[in-house]
Amino acid sequence: MIFKKNLMNFIIISIVFASILVSKNWALYRNATKIKKVYFFGNEFVDNNFLNSFNDEIKNKNIYDININELSKVFEDNHYIKAARVSKHFPDKIKIEIVERNPIAVINNIEPILIDENGIILPNNKEAFKKIIPFLSGFNQNKLSYINGEKTTSPKLNKAIALLKKIKEKNESLYKNISEMALNTDKEFVLVLIDYPTKINLGSSDLDKKIQIIESFDSSINPDGLYAFKSIDLRYQNQIITQGKR
Repeated sequence: MIFKKNLMNFIIISIVFASILVSKNWALYRNATKIKKVYFFGNEFVDNNFLNSFNDEIKNKNIYDININELSKVFEDNHYIKAARVSKHFPDKIKIEIVERNPIAVINNIEPILIDENGIILPNNKEAFKKIIPFLSGFNQNKLSYINGEKTTSPKLNKAIALLKKIKEKNESLYKNISEMALNTDKEFVLVLIDYPTKINLGSSDLDKKIQIIESFDSSINPDGLYAFKSIDLRYQNQIITQGKR
């Protein structure tokens, strides 16, 4: 009887001791899994202050307490972030890969407005304005029509963006040489190149075909390619009207 009582006491003491030890080790483990470093990848336009605010908020939280889906959604509320992939790297690191919206043009308004290749209006951004990207002129000047984070509803503007996107994908050197895409008083699209400059009147229809014609103006036609001409007029069917530089 005494033996059984002593055995029971031993078991109880052992359980209490084990519980204390487990709690201590768990506390040490929890401390080891506090986030010490947050890594960001893929950001060019997203403001560093925005990222640093998350860095300060996430650090020292336990990695187990981070909900990566919720955190991704918070990041994607930023108009410049198309998608954010958050991953945990045990025991104490978080990696956040950012897929940004890249401005493809600047709408020439009272205040310049940035727009991406999907027609989404973007907030002003000093890093974006450092890049040489085309201006869009002659489009709707009503600032209330351009809401950050929303797609433009202007059919002509959407048409211009779609055309710029195709040019950029198929001939990036031509895209980089576009200073301006303008909508003239006849609602026709006009390209103005950076070099020299050359003005190209595309008209309002068959724009894809006309871009292909522009691309054919290479050194086989003239040593200076497009830049040999002051203007190129593609508005008339089966005709190319050019004016040389003097």
